[in-house]
Amino acid sequence: MNAEFLTKYGYDLSDDTSTIPARQIEQVSDMRIKCPSCQKAMTVYSRASVTDTVNTVYARCQNHECDHAGESATFDICFGHWISAKAAAAQMTLSHLFDQLPADERRALVADLSARV
Repeated sequence: MNAEFLTKYGYDLSDDTSTIPARQIEQVSDMRIKCPSCQKAMTVYSRASVTDTVNTVYARCQNHECDHAGESATFDICFGHWISAKAAAAQMTLSHLFDQLPADERRALVADLSARV
């Protein structure tokens, strides 16, 4: 989505926040985005699909004490990878068991596994 598209549908992209249309600052997502400056929640007011796996999210900082209060920012959100619940549970279990081994046994296990690869 580009600036021309947003302007066409009534979004004001200027730095003057006094002219922000009411519909622009409505929250349109349950997604939580933090302001990179103050780390407080930002209001997501729009999103656009860039590709099947990438979206651009438009958000505005609502913290009046922030240096960027009322300013908009874009965030690119993309698909990372699928997470298998069973694989994640097994990984957590193995990591926990590995952490419980004495240091010499950990080194021996790593050496044994490295030899198998």
